[in-house]
Amino acid sequence: MIKEALIVRERVLGPYDYRTLLSVEILAGVLSSLGNHVEAVVSNRRALQGFQQTLGSLHPFTLTSTSNLALALQHLGRYKESEKLSRLALSGSKILMGLYHVDTLTSMSNLALVLQLRGKYKQAMRLTQQSLNGFYSMLGKYHPSTLTGISNLAMLLQYQGKYEESEALQWQCLEGRIEELGWYHPSTLISVNTLVSVLRYQGKWKDLGQLYQRYEEARV
Repeated sequence: MIKEALIVRERVLGPYDYRTLLSVEILAGVLSSLGNHVEAVVSNRRALQGFQQTLGSLHPFTLTSTSNLALALQHLGRYKESEKLSRLALSGSKILMGLYHVDTLTSMSNLALVLQLRGKYKQAMRLTQQSLNGFYSMLGKYHPSTLTGISNLAMLLQYQGKYEESEALQWQCLEGRIEELGWYHPSTLISVNTLVSVLRYQGKWKDLGQLYQRYEEARV
């Protein structure tokens, strides 16, 4: 369906019209969600090149496309290339929108993620903390972006063996997601799983039992 719509747009509007390129981006997202990451990268790259050629490197569509390609490359394990593109997206967003814009903070968080995947924990920690502070200030403590930032920081601490600090943040994230989303939202269940992991590392079996009891009581 999307491919057919893209063919029609190419025929009517041309391959470099921004509406055609947005359709290419949508197709890339669908391909990625289906696990077809190689084709997704091809479509992302085509869209990015088109936006760069027609709108310039600092247009919001171009910056979003840059971030999308960076994320798609992560699925293929191409972290070095992903980091380069993530840095470009962040740099452009800072210039275009300023440091404390939601899009800039999201780009910062995305860069932190790929740095984490490359084992660059010190850099990842700094950017994750900075983006989290920005989300907290601008969006509040219960916004999904803020809670995701808390979760990301907790995972970074866990990877470095800082289990107590990680646990405190993971409890905070879980309580926020329960409050906003309920127990059975996918994001809440992810928080449960990550908290279970850090409790196991510390041998906190009593706390694990209490967490399981709360989960079971919520089902009643």
